[in-house]
Amino acid sequence: MDKGKSLRFIYRTAIIVENHRKWGPSMHVNHVQPPLSPPLKSPPPAAERLEQAFLEEMLKYCGPKPENGAFGGGIGEDQFGSFLTQEYAAVMAAQIDLGFGKRMDLQ
Repeated sequence: MDKGKSLRFIYRTAIIVENHRKWGPSMHVNHVQPPLSPPLKSPPPAAERLEQAFLEEMLKYCGPKPENGAFGGGIGEDQFGSFLTQEYAAVMAAQIDLGFGKRMDLQ
């Protein structure tokens, strides 16, 4: 150990000893609260879920089709394309009101 390192070690040890004298043998740590989780979203009303299901079925037949060839998604697109269609339907149901709730007294 060279002289500079040993002096730094002695200085750090002196600071630790001084803090020990000042604060006592044990340190007091404040309780740390865990971060708050985001509020849970309430489920959409029955009318909106019905509209979403209707739009999802409609998009299955007349919505965007998978690409073929070099720019296609392959087997992954075939397997997970339904999730994308479901999300498209959810966004559309949130943006437009087809009036299913009024017609069927779901609201």
